[in-house]
Parts: sequence; structure tokens; C-alpha cells
Amino acid sequence: MLVACDVYRPAAIEQLKVLGEQIGVPVYSEEGNNDPVKIALNAVKEARATGKDVVIVDTAGRLAIDEQMMKEIAAIKSAIQPDETLFVVDSMTGQDAVNTAKEFNERLDFDGVVLTKLDGDTRGGAALSIRTVVDKPIKFVGTGEKMDALDIFHPERMADRILGMGDIVSLVERAQEQYDEEEAKRLQKKIAKNQFDFNDFISQIQQIKKMGNLKELASMIPGVGKALKDVDIDDNAFKSIEAIIYSMTPEERTNPAILNGSRRQRIAKGSGTTIQEVNKLIKQFDETRKMMRMLTAAKPGSNEISFIQKIKPEKIIENMEEQQYKLLDGKAVSAQIKQEMAEEVARIKATGGKIPHLAAILVGHDGGSETYVASKVKTCNEIGFKSSLIRYEADVTEEELLRKVDELNNDPDVDGFIVQLPLPKHISEQKIIEAIDYRKDVDGFHPINVGRMSIGLPCFVSATPAGILELLRRYEIPTRGKHCVVLGRSNIVGKPMATLMMQKAYPGDCTVTVCHSRSENLKEMCLSADIIIVALGVPEFLKGDMVKEGAVIVDVGTTRVPDATRKSGFKLTGDVKFDEVAPKCSYITPVPGGVGPMTIISLMRNTLLAGKKEIYK
Repeated sequence: MLVACDVYRPAAIEQLKVLGEQIGVPVYSEEGNNDPVKIALNAVKEARATGKDVVIVDTAGRLAIDEQMMKEIAAIKSAIQPDETLFVVDSMTGQDAVNTAKEFNERLDFDGVVLTKLDGDTRGGAALSIRTVVDKPIKFVGTGEKMDALDIFHPERMADRILGMGDIVSLVERAQEQYDEEEAKRLQKKIAKNQFDFNDFISQIQQIKKMGNLKELASMIPGVGKALKDVDIDDNAFKSIEAIIYSMTPEERTNPAILNGSRRQRIAKGSGTTIQEVNKLIKQFDETRKMMRMLTAAKPGSNEISFIQKIKPEKIIENMEEQQYKLLDGKAVSAQIKQEMAEEVARIKATGGKIPHLAAILVGHDGGSETYVASKVKTCNEIGFKSSLIRYEADVTEEELLRKVDELNNDPDVDGFIVQLPLPKHISEQKIIEAIDYRKDVDGFHPINVGRMSIGLPCFVSATPAGILELLRRYEIPTRGKHCVVLGRSNIVGKPMATLMMQKAYPGDCTVTVCHSRSENLKEMCLSADIIIVALGVPEFLKGDMVKEGAVIVDVGTTRVPDATRKSGFKLTGDVKFDEVAPKCSYITPVPGGVGPMTIISLMRNTLLAGKKEIYK
């Protein structure tokens, strides 16, 4: 039961009644009675008579200097002997809040503090001062006027807020409260079949709205609170979106593909918005659906997916700060392709076809090679391929290695194989590459495959260039007529990448410039590029002042750089200085998680093609 003891403001009693109605709790008040002590005593009697186990007495707000009202509140406490007395203080009042808290504690010896208005320009510094002065715990905090804005106080989270580090834990808790497992499973199935529609879209919006005030939610994200200090985020930010969706017919919400020009015009008029706003929403919806499908594919077998579950803090920050760049997420795309290939292999197996077999030769114990080959073997297993790993110590002779290559060339069960590079210095890498049967050269390094690629004939394309092309294709990056600068001239990446990007195809049809670290006017070349593919092996070579606004950046570099803060003792660093370059880009690959996963999945695709005999009969 709530008890209205603020007899000085009539509106206060009405406000409490409205609140009680909203949360389903009765409110006790006495019309015409201006004695808060009697009202409180009568309320306790009423609660006992009606079986109420909790009574919350709301007293009038007051300042420490108001002696009469201070005596009144002391009399109420003495009369009803409450189990707990809480002091509610406005955190915006600063030092005045501290002084008031001190005076009240001396008079009432309250049990704890409720700190309100943390959604204002303060981050909670008053909490530290009050705790120090009165030596009483802060039990609750308020960040708005609604019930969902009242939360339990967590000292460590407040410290994070004060330091501008956000409050991710609270954000996750809010999300979990709205998470519906059955609904998530239903969405998972729809997304996997590309059937996610506007009905699902609007239901997800409702979930997000239930999490609370949008500005408060955003402030929980590290770095965003400060950025939003002077920004007003309307709680009705979704209102126009909802109006547009509700102006659609049931058929249009279920099947967005039918939303032609005339239907969009009607929807704009019906929702009180412009055709531009309708078009923008439909475009955002399409992008969201693509992203969600990628996320779903990234975790085969997962039954849990929702906007709330999959939302990423970095993406929220990106949107809030209106950053232009998007990540070319090789990890997500490769996961999607892996799932597609796994389904195809399952069909081959079901029809009694031959399961593709990939073999790998690993010489020595190079750390990078060990990791790479292990990843290939793992991916083979996940897709359903047969895999073999043949190991040699670093002192193996060239003759012995060549004999094994010849053996694999003549093994009808092996569809494709690789010899992991680099090899020890006493072995000629080129001799080994040329010894591999080009029809089984799934790495795409054999001169016959390289030559066929250069003139546009079917062949096995080197895994990294093939992966980059697929990444550009999946993200629908425009390439025709664009200026592409390739930094690096290696036989594995730079040269084939340049050849592929200038061929008359998509992705490709570019004007291509190949540069290297000693190229003159390198900066000017890069500044004129629409697409830059960086494969130099020099950490953070490409700087922010070398890139024009809106460029697409593909970072192939993966150099191990010493890092004492990490357990491994190193971190993977790309050829691009990400923090400088990313804000100027339209798209950019991360390191790790960009090109690397695409290289492995492209090798798998070549193996599948070899198994199906689609390139060479």
C-alpha cells in the first residue's frame, strides 16, 4: 500500500494515485485531513486490517532549513516506527544535496538513500559525497519518472558511470528481462528462411522500448554518455517508424517485396510522413534483415536470436555518433558460406556422392603455420569434408617432400591438397608448387592456375584474393569504373588481386594501380583511390592522411606485434592504422576477423569445386 502524506501539494496526492494505478498498488489518502501523522497511523491500521504486508509512506519534500516540517517528519517516524527510512535526494542539487542529507540523518537516522535524476547532466558524483558524509548506503537510483527507471544501486557500476565507462552490466540485465526464449526460437527459424518481416520488426521495437528511456540506455554504453550530454533523444523516437509500419496492410507487412512506388506513396500519406522517410525505413529494414541472417548463420544450431540479444555496443555507438564506416565482417560472411557448404555436402552425402577430401602437408613447427593448418582441419570437419594432415620435421629433404607430393597427385581419393608455406630454406618453394598437379592445386599457386586466372579462364583462384572478392560481392560494394590501389606485389595476394580487380567482371572492372612501399607519390595514389587493398606486411602502414572520405579499405595484413598486456605476449596488427583510417571510410575490414576467415573458407570452396570436378574434369 502507498500512503499519501504530502498534504501540502494537492497534485502530489493525484500523482501518487496515478502511479498506484499503473503498478496495481492501492493508495491510501484522506481528503480534508491535513495531519500527516494521523494519516500515516490510520494507513498502517488499514493495511493490517486488509492484510497488506508492505506500506510505503510518501512524505512531503522539504529542505533542511524548514524546522516545522523537519519536526513533522520526525513525528511520523516516531508514530509508525517504520522498518526502514529512506532519504530521497536529487543528485542534480550537488553540495545542497549533501548538506540536506547530513541534516536529515542527524534528525532521523535514516537507513539509506535513494538518489534520483541520474539521467540529468550529472554522472553521480553526489553519491560519493553523500556516502562519505552520512555513512549510510545508497540503496536505489532513479534515472527517470517511470517505474522502470528505478533500479538497485551498484557501487561498481556507479564508479564506471562517473569515470565515463558506461554500465554494460545494467544494459544486459535490461535486455535479459525482455528476452523471450520461445519468441527467439520462432525468429531464428524465420530469419534462417529469410522470412523476417515488418510484423517481427515492430515486435522487436516494442521489446527495446520496454527496456526503458533511450537516452538512459545509450548512456550505459562506454563513451556514449559524454557524447550525448547535450543531445536530446526523444522517447518517441520510434513513433514515426511505428506509424509507417501500422499504415501498411497485413499483406505488405508480411511480404515487404511488394512495396512498390504507389504503395509507398499511400503509406507515407497514411502515416503522416514523407516518401523519403518511408524509403529510408524500408532500406534500413533490408539491411537489418541481411545482418540478422549473417548473425544467424554465424552460429549454426543456435536457437536464440533477437534484436536485443544480438545488439552490439560498438554498433550502437556507431549509430549514435553517426559514423560512416561499416565493417566488412569476414567472420560473419565466412560463417554464412560455411553453413551453405555444409548443407551442400550433406546433400552430396545423402545422394551417395563422393565427400570432398582435402590433404595438407605441414613441414616444421612454425607458429603461424600450425595455427592456420589447425583452423583448416577444423573447418573441414565443420563442413563435413574428409581431411588429412601429413607432418614432417624441418629437416625433411626436398626429395622426400616431392615424393609425397607425387603420391598425393596420384591418390584418387584426394581431391585437393596444399603444401603449407613457408618451407625451410633448403627446399625450393617454387619447385614444390610446380610439382603439385594443377587440378588438385586448391591453393591456386600453380603457374597453370595463375596463367588461366590472368586471361579469365576457369581455375583455382588463390584463397586470399578469392576471399576478398567474395567479401566485396556479399556486401555489394560497387567496383565498376572505380580506382583500385593495391599496396603490395606478392605472388600470393598483390599480383593476383590486381589482375582480378581489373578483369571485366563483378567484383572487378576497376582501374587498377599497383604500388609498394617504395613507390613514388604513394600518398597521392592512395588519396585518389576508391578501393585500397593493403597487403604489404608492414604494421599500420596506411595512415588516415592517405585515405579519402568514403573509400573502401581491405586490410590483408596480420603481423604479430609484441604486447606484454596479453596472455599470448602479442597481438595481431593489420597493415592499416584502424583508428585513423576507419572514420574516413565507407567500409573497412577488421584485423582479426576480416580477410583471414575468408581465406580459409575460400580454400574450402576450392576443395568443394575440386571434389565436384567443376573446374577440371
